[in-house]
Amino acid sequence: MPEHSSNMNPSEQGRRSILIVLGVVALAIVAVLAIAVQRGPMEDDLTRRADGALASAGINGVVVEFEGRDATLSGSVMSEGDRLTALQIIDDLEGVRVVDGLIAVAAPVTTTTEAPVAAIAGFSLATTADGGAVLIGTVPTPEDADAIADAASAVYGDSVDSQLVIDASTGSPPWLTGLPDAIRGLRGVAEPSLEISDESATVGGTVASEARIATVMGGLGALGMPVENNLSVAGAPDAATASSLETELNAAVSDASILFATGSTEIATEGSVLLDRLARLINRNPGARIQISGHTDDVGDPDGNLALSQARADSVANYLIDAGVDPVQVTAIGFGETQPIADNSTEEGQAANRRIEFTVEGAG
Repeated sequence: MPEHSSNMNPSEQGRRSILIVLGVVALAIVAVLAIAVQRGPMEDDLTRRADGALASAGINGVVVEFEGRDATLSGSVMSEGDRLTALQIIDDLEGVRVVDGLIAVAAPVTTTTEAPVAAIAGFSLATTADGGAVLIGTVPTPEDADAIADAASAVYGDSVDSQLVIDASTGSPPWLTGLPDAIRGLRGVAEPSLEISDESATVGGTVASEARIATVMGGLGALGMPVENNLSVAGAPDAATASSLETELNAAVSDASILFATGSTEIATEGSVLLDRLARLINRNPGARIQISGHTDDVGDPDGNLALSQARADSVANYLIDAGVDPVQVTAIGFGETQPIADNSTEEGQAANRRIEFTVEGAG
């Protein structure tokens, strides 16, 4: 009987090897697919639980990604403490194997609330050609503006041009409450100027005497701040200025009945308005020296008439001084019935002789 060999020929052995390799590859693919099928739901579960744990801890801005059971954290948090907490939370999750933290700590956000820039509180006063005043500056309230304008009106009458701006952001500078008194203290200053900044003030103008400079500077103490003194004493007016002033003063008081009631030395209401205007006129001429003369008619006792004329001249002088005229500028004298300018035998003449006269030194 012929002998049979158990060995395969080479071609059969090659085919067998190929089949074995293909089988192994197939098994590997099946295994990989099985793992992949399982990994998807596992990664989803881990991601869901990771997001929930971070949210419960109040940590936002962290992104968790899983590859199998390995976690990678990215994003940013507000502090190093939050970063470490996030890493610990994920590391403690059941099923997590490796945690790779790529979390950044955001730079702190600082919010600066800038206070509004306040308008610079300031003030200036200057006079106009007709003796009025212009007020320029910024104050916080309408009441402040009114108080300042009223003070200026007391010195300069109705010729006050208030250009004050109301701006609450200025606040109330320390000098504000004393400003009205300081302005009233400028009576008797010709061509005055007052400039106020945050920390200092400057005053200028001319006055009748060194004593008036001291008075004005004392009044400016109400500002509560350093005041630069640029005040000076005025010289005597020239003849033309003196003559013009004398003419204007006498024209204003040509009707003495406006000043006084019959037989009285008290200034009448109409006389007060007139003398206020004359005081402002004299204050614009601080170098002038003025004699105020009182005169009467010849009705009655001569001594009585002399006393009445002196008292009326004194009343006018005192009123002007109270209105801001420097006392060195005025003198008062009564002449009684001794210097008539009209015939006392008629009522018209008597009325003309009852008068107040102004004589300005140096008038031609």
